[in-house]
Amino acid sequence: MRTAPGMDRKKERHALNRKVIQVQDLRIGEGIPKICAGIAAADFDLALAQHQALLEEPADLLEWRLDYLVAGKYSDIDQINATLAKIAAADTRPVILTLRTENEGGMAKVSSREYRELIRSYATAGDAAIIDIEAFDKENGPGREVVAFLASLAHENGKTVILSNHDFTMTPPRREIIQRLKAMADMGADIPKAAYMPNTEDDVHTLLAAAMDASEILPVPFIALSMGELGQPSRVCGGTFGSCITFGASPDTETAPGQIGIRALRDHLQQYYQEDLKGSND
Repeated sequence: MRTAPGMDRKKERHALNRKVIQVQDLRIGEGIPKICAGIAAADFDLALAQHQALLEEPADLLEWRLDYLVAGKYSDIDQINATLAKIAAADTRPVILTLRTENEGGMAKVSSREYRELIRSYATAGDAAIIDIEAFDKENGPGREVVAFLASLAHENGKTVILSNHDFTMTPPRREIIQRLKAMADMGADIPKAAYMPNTEDDVHTLLAAAMDASEILPVPFIALSMGELGQPSRVCGGTFGSCITFGASPDTETAPGQIGIRALRDHLQQYYQEDLKGSND
């Protein structure tokens, strides 16, 4: 993995007065970035098989990408909950339930209205601890008021809310990234998430600089990632700039370009933050 030039972790510290979110036994926003491992399967049995392969992986939480389910199975809330129950019986780690649309680089071919209806069902009837909701409607629909309503609905049903924004083609300007993260917090995100594709190393620096700025103004922990090979350093050093979760590649599954294998990612994090880990144990 290449390192991004100009990063001096001795000068920039990662614990920047962020709020901590407690999800089950996991404290997100405290200590080094938490590792999230992905489940991305075409059916429920395969999802359980992928989870089985993750039991020994050193991840802190899981993300189940429902958009990989075929034939519209992501609308079967009863089977989703049955699968979540089997996961929970073997694993105490929190699960993020995510339906990623084509507009945000995912597999789900649904209209904006269909997406909102599915998210509403996950928010009210789903058993996952965390729900990911795409923050910005690219079809110019009802927009932020609806997203804020869905976030409040999820909160009423005891869920932690990630509001997310992805772009697999480019990285927005620094100010725009900050504005999007702030807008997501204002809409009710417990954890805003911004993930963008860099076309140059400068784009990676733009993302990290925006994250540093956001860490000084946001009242909540957040995720800021630069994707692809160029963006790999952000998956390790992002905590220095305020990012609280990083995503690793499962043994047989990569859900976003540039993900690092979970075990390798854990090793990189422990090495990068070794001073902080030593300090927390003193």
